[in-house]
Amino acid sequence: MIEVSGRIVAIHGEKARVAIEQDAHCAGCASRKTCHGGSGASIIEISHPIGMLIGDKVSLGMDESTLTRSALLAYLVPPVCLIVGAGIGDTLGHSDVLAMLGALLGLLTGLCIARVLTRLFRHGSLEPNISNCPSTTTFSNRSPAP
Repeated sequence: MIEVSGRIVAIHGEKARVAIEQDAHCAGCASRKTCHGGSGASIIEISHPIGMLIGDKVSLGMDESTLTRSALLAYLVPPVCLIVGAGIGDTLGHSDVLAMLGALLGLLTGLCIARVLTRLFRHGSLEPNISNCPSTTTFSNRSPAP
């Protein structure tokens, strides 16, 4: 289980925005600016259980297999569709121009497929789980969830 800590910064309906703070592991990573955009935190949106308040510190967890599935969905589907599209374009027209058009259409199709599948799986299986949400801390800017 991969776990990170964060703080709820906004609640909109059934969604909560959580700012994930960099920890000691991020300091030694060469990709930390990619993950966090060079800032100290990245913001993700999760389903918000009843009782969470703005300012609550939460612990988010994701199973390693879930992370692997989401990475395969994002990084494998579009390139495979690109290669299939290039092959179909080359087979149909026996020219480089049609192969490039087929590759472009394949890539766009793969991106659309990945987006649709991500939205289908977002409501549960690919979303991080809240493993700890103590609502006992007090903050001056706390406000109840609408």
